[in-house]
Amino acid sequence: MVIFLCGFMGSGKSFFMEHLQRNSLGKGSFSDLDDVVFDKFGKGEKSLSDLIEKKGWEFFREKELLCLNNFLNEAKKGQGNYVLSLGGGSLNEESLKLIKSTDRSTLIWLETSFEKCFERALRDGVGKRPLLKKGKSFVYKLYLERKSLYEKSHMSISTDDLEKIKDLDSLIERIHEKKRRAM
Repeated sequence: MVIFLCGFMGSGKSFFMEHLQRNSLGKGSFSDLDDVVFDKFGKGEKSLSDLIEKKGWEFFREKELLCLNNFLNEAKKGQGNYVLSLGGGSLNEESLKLIKSTDRSTLIWLETSFEKCFERALRDGVGKRPLLKKGKSFVYKLYLERKSLYEKSHMSISTDDLEKIKDLDSLIERIHEKKRRAM
């Protein structure tokens, strides 16, 4: 099974990926697309933010799509579980088409209100969240633009309250049910 987690920055993708890894999906490959891009293309840079500042967003998005495609090709060959946490802006029409190109894939939207995402992103700081430099109104417009893509996911879960593990357990059961139906 190949699971992709999508959502705006601060929606809880890292939290969910860690929970899935500790849960029954623990055997397999767990990756964060931002980390994959940085590991492959960030040589000599201190952080992902520095890489983006130096090379630009266009370079970053191009490499992000390349890494997503490589991950999906690798996952199609394997038999285990693969979980990839997408960056907040990774999802576009091209990447959505790639993700939905295989029956093994499940795209999960971590649906979170803008205020909650923004609050969490501010806690992380500008060093980890370079888009915050552009201001709250810019980030809000971006949130609205991306939401229409997130809504095309196979399933969603509300993540305004990350402490609701019961919802997460329900999501994991839904993933397992989809896997059983696919067999």
